[in-house]
Amino acid sequence: LTRFARDVTAILSRVAPVYAIVRDTAKAEPEIASMWHGILRDRYTNLEAVAQHLAELHSLREGLSVTQATETIWALSSPDMFLLLGEQRGYTNERFAAWLAEGLIRLLLG
Repeated sequence: LTRFARDVTAILSRVAPVYAIVRDTAKAEPEIASMWHGILRDRYTNLEAVAQHLAELHSLREGLSVTQATETIWALSSPDMFLLLGEQRGYTNERFAAWLAEGLIRLLLG
């Protein structure tokens, strides 16, 4: 999860500003809205694979479903969270990656 947090932070540093533009444009443009929903769906599906892998390793906290784990990963590693903490709280990429890793480890693992 620490490596995942570092990797996703590197990706977010490049794509989060674009996500914000697409998200905001989707409010007024139906074609962009359709694309936006596809992006969100695909992102969820990709992160579900991470949660499923943790489940296969029997690493998920007892009582935590793959769906709950996926939702946790999806929310904490979101472009919105990255932008919020970076722009509003001054998090560097390194600080965000450490925060994300610690949060995921505490919330997901047994």
